[in-house]
Amino acid sequence: MDLAPAHCVVFEDAVAGVQAARAGGMKCVAVRFVGHHPESTLKQAGADLVVDSLEGVSVTDVQKLFSR
Repeated sequence: MDLAPAHCVVFEDAVAGVQAARAGGMKCVAVRFVGHHPESTLKQAGADLVVDSLEGVSVTDVQKLFSR
């Protein structure tokens, strides 16, 4: 895609994936669809946003990640 990591967002459901996204310089939305990780754990790992399912994410939510 030839995009800088700072212009990318990762959707992830595991702590290690959230950590990898952040280490790579990308924004991260953590999805708790099966609820195996508490929101606090995903936030501590570096998630910018935590949702219960992808249905809980709008284009506006993603745009807000890049306006911070």
